[in-house]
Amino acid sequence: MHSALSGAPSPSTSLLKPPSPPTPLPKSYPFFLLFFSTFFWLWAILNTITESFDLGVASFLTVILSSYTLLKATSTNQKITSCQKTSSLLSSLFVSLNYGLGYYHAVFTYNRADGFVVYCGIFTVLWFGNGVIGLWLMRVKS
Repeated sequence: MHSALSGAPSPSTSLLKPPSPPTPLPKSYPFFLLFFSTFFWLWAILNTITESFDLGVASFLTVILSSYTLLKATSTNQKITSCQKTSSLLSSLFVSLNYGLGYYHAVFTYNRADGFVVYCGIFTVLWFGNGVIGLWLMRVKS
């Protein structure tokens, strides 16, 4: 029902309208995380074999594990648990911290100002943002 003067719904009608159901976590989100974290995990393993230990071996493995559990939950329409939400957030923050450490050491220890510094700076922000956005996306699946 619309008000004759404004064309807007009358207050009484909008109060009776039920809230829309929450949108489930898109299945593409954990798949995207699993795909990219596996790629960077393999890259970190290669770095460890050819150069020195890369903390990405551990940090990306945590993303692989947490995104796998999210993918399994979304594929079977299960409720995402608070443990899954927390592990997804913490694994993304772990990767962000790893990139942040790379940035810090490159700039302040080795006085580098090259593509590696830009790469680490960008991916520090991207993985931090991914953790926050992922948590926001998962709030609707609870």
